[in-house]
Amino acid sequence: MLFSMPVKALVVLQQASLPIDTQYDTNPRLTAKKQSIWRYSVTPTYSIAAVEDQDRWYTNASLRVQRTSDKNLIADREDPNVDIGWQRELERGNFSLLAHYDKRSSLLTEFERTGLVDVDGSAINKSISANWSRLLTERMNLSVSTQYLKTTYDGSGFFDSTTKNLSSTLSYDWSETISPFVQFSYTDFKPEGAGALSNKSKNLLLGSKFLINPNWTFSPSAGVNKVSTFGSGWVSNNNLSYIGEKSNFEGSLSRSVSPSGLGSFQKTDSLNLSYTYALSDISKWGASYGVVKSKSLLDFESTRFSTWYSYDLTALWQMRLLLETRNQKNVNLEADGEIIGLTFTYNTPEF
Repeated sequence: MLFSMPVKALVVLQQASLPIDTQYDTNPRLTAKKQSIWRYSVTPTYSIAAVEDQDRWYTNASLRVQRTSDKNLIADREDPNVDIGWQRELERGNFSLLAHYDKRSSLLTEFERTGLVDVDGSAINKSISANWSRLLTERMNLSVSTQYLKTTYDGSGFFDSTTKNLSSTLSYDWSETISPFVQFSYTDFKPEGAGALSNKSKNLLLGSKFLINPNWTFSPSAGVNKVSTFGSGWVSNNNLSYIGEKSNFEGSLSRSVSPSGLGSFQKTDSLNLSYTYALSDISKWGASYGVVKSKSLLDFESTRFSTWYSYDLTALWQMRLLLETRNQKNVNLEADGEIIGLTFTYNTPEF
């Protein structure tokens, strides 16, 4: 007797890209006395994914190689970034695992997170995370995620730390346009070094997703946060998005309490706006604006505005022009700087 069984073949997809970037920065260290530099970088990037039945394995890897005109001001760098992950589709949900490693300039990462500009050292992040979601009923969904993160700094004055995080979200599709949710998260933050204090944080948010129309979506939420050594306070996260035929808009206004390289939790108020418009099938224009007010051991405020234009030179080559302004201020200093950048990117088709 002969039996035939359907066998789904393993599908492997690969893609590579090579951005080549040149930037002129009038004040990379954001000091009162401006010192300008040229930055040159190439970032070879490779992605591979294998799909079989309900499983997907993938790897994304890149290496940013940077050279500068003044190595005493901004050092030459070789910064890797690697993701290795697995995803599985379940009968009523999905499960995923992700291992991550990245190395970046601590000057850049801490400006984005705290508004503080430090020396140009390195921030190294190693993490393992897991995510699970399940449709409990036709309208109710539960998701749970957990992460272990190890952050170390090389050549800068920030605190190394270990962070463990657990979060869960329960959402309910009340109607086609309204989906309320409740979100709880717990963070165990352990910085290393003299004067650093271990802290535990609990976060509870109540909110809802509103589909205003097919183009506009609004997701407001608010709640409370409690840090073991600092007490309680309110937190909030509000998002507004628009998806049109030629243009996209995203806006967010939030207050969060999260671990920082300063060795403690920090309270952060942030506003972020971004807009993209398709000028044609091969060209786009966009702009973004962001304000971060950080309140922790020291108070900082940083502002960033950028505008860009991209053009597809060929099916494989893209050109992008960037103009950006940055401002940083605290009780002792206010400084600003400008960046002009030109990037050429080569993208291979999937193979």
